[in-house]
Amino acid sequence: MGSRRGRHAALAALLGGLLGGCTVGPPQGFSTGDRWTFPLVDPLENDVLVTPVTIDGYGPYLFALDPDASISAVDIQVVNDAQLRTGKGPRQVDEAGAQQDRVYAELTSVKIGTLTIAKRPAMVVPIGLYDTSGRHIAGVIGRDVLDASLVFGFNRDQGIAMIATEKAFRPPEHAVDFTYKTVSTRLPDLELRPVPRRLARAQINDELYSMHLDLGARASQLRASHWASAGLTVAPAKLTVVDEVATPRTITEVGTAKLVVLAAATRDGTAFLPYEDQRWETEGVDGTLGLDFFAPFSVWMSWEHTTCYLTARGDPAATATARLARWGTAVPACAQPGCVTATVSPAADGNGVALRVARDPAAAHHALQVVLAPVPAPGKPTPGWIVANLTADTNEASQPLGPEYAGATFQVVDVSPFPRACPDGAAACVAPFADAATVVPARATAADPAAAPPAPPGPPPPPTVASGRLQRRTGDLVIAPGDAARQAIAATGTPPAVAVVKVCIAADGSVASDKLVKTSNVAAYDQQLLDEIKAHWTFDPVAIDGSPATVCASFTFKPQQ
Repeated sequence: MGSRRGRHAALAALLGGLLGGCTVGPPQGFSTGDRWTFPLVDPLENDVLVTPVTIDGYGPYLFALDPDASISAVDIQVVNDAQLRTGKGPRQVDEAGAQQDRVYAELTSVKIGTLTIAKRPAMVVPIGLYDTSGRHIAGVIGRDVLDASLVFGFNRDQGIAMIATEKAFRPPEHAVDFTYKTVSTRLPDLELRPVPRRLARAQINDELYSMHLDLGARASQLRASHWASAGLTVAPAKLTVVDEVATPRTITEVGTAKLVVLAAATRDGTAFLPYEDQRWETEGVDGTLGLDFFAPFSVWMSWEHTTCYLTARGDPAATATARLARWGTAVPACAQPGCVTATVSPAADGNGVALRVARDPAAAHHALQVVLAPVPAPGKPTPGWIVANLTADTNEASQPLGPEYAGATFQVVDVSPFPRACPDGAAACVAPFADAATVVPARATAADPAAAPPAPPGPPPPPTVASGRLQRRTGDLVIAPGDAARQAIAATGTPPAVAVVKVCIAADGSVASDKLVKTSNVAAYDQQLLDEIKAHWTFDPVAIDGSPATVCASFTFKPQQ
């Protein structure tokens, strides 16, 4: 492992090499090519940009994209799963202007969509720090990947984000473009400098302000000293935001502007949080325009040419085909779009209707989240969208709906292999979609008196322990491939790889859940592992602070045929 000082020096050198200057062509460690795309999870929700990422062969995990993060980040769970080397590295300055000690991990390989990156450092953060909108976000892809020499963009209609070399990038047809200026912090003696802010003049109600274009956060922000002059409508709120250095901040008020104008982009009802970033206190940065402002647009940023390109988004139903195709083989090819059939029938009690969402047999054992847009019966108004979540081991979900859905049919407008967890651990659930059926209005926020109050934080995840600490009562530690797995191996002629399964043990010693974190590359063997662990393994209860507790551990399987 080497000495602590040696690991610190190696990480610092690697960080310096990656962030120390511009490059021509693909950045250091990038796979061959000049354009790379990443599928987005929940692109129609207008929230932070989230994409699946594989770290050193483990995952996929969900990561947020943040061009303002100087360095990418992984949480402790990823570090434990992949057994990453860690050590101290450069301190970072947070929004309060304080230098923060940070631990970094060495990543051997990072895979994001069509891009593979060799040898990257990443800041280590607590589990759950970035969780948002009911999803666990295990890390952040920062500016070390969304490199200053590249063009970065996202298209929610297609459900993708992309990076490209300047030479390969072609501005979209009919795009509106405008330039911005960059400013660097004047704070001295920083070991790792924050990414320069991108400033453009924006009109908020009747006043002009210099606003940073923030593509890594949903909410916009404005310095509280400007709220009165900007004419914001203020309402109480209870929110927590996290800066790119992993320092949280509590928000107690939100202000809403009737009108915000940036170049040719105009938005009504944009909500603002207080902007308190002291790293830019003397640089003329009045606030930020976040992803909520850019919700009606596809966006591209040429860092080198300090130019932003915007194109208006299309109708979600009309753009569904391209969006559904972004997953490739991660979502099977099925007869029905999204691999489900949605039908409504009169409810048994005569009130409203019952919705049934049934999985296509071709997608058996595939976890799915499907967004459904209702097509109303003639003469009826269009009711709200519906989202259905199905785990890999359930085939249908059902839910009573109001009478406004009577006679409606449904079009699948989005699908993802990453369903949200259902309440009470249910295998399937149906709920109203979190955003409006149109992509133009932003989601209601705490600034809107009609908006629901923020949900209380959920319980912390179970602690992870070393597998050697657990005493297994029943079940075989060595699981040889069964008939189905052997047939699959014979058909491909490729032996299975080492697989890793994360197993969570309940307080009574039973298996509460098991999850594949590294595939054997043989689907039948992966499923066999999950089935046999759940059916046969039990453990002696584990005590934490003197009481039985739920814990998790990772187990490695080296299949022997």
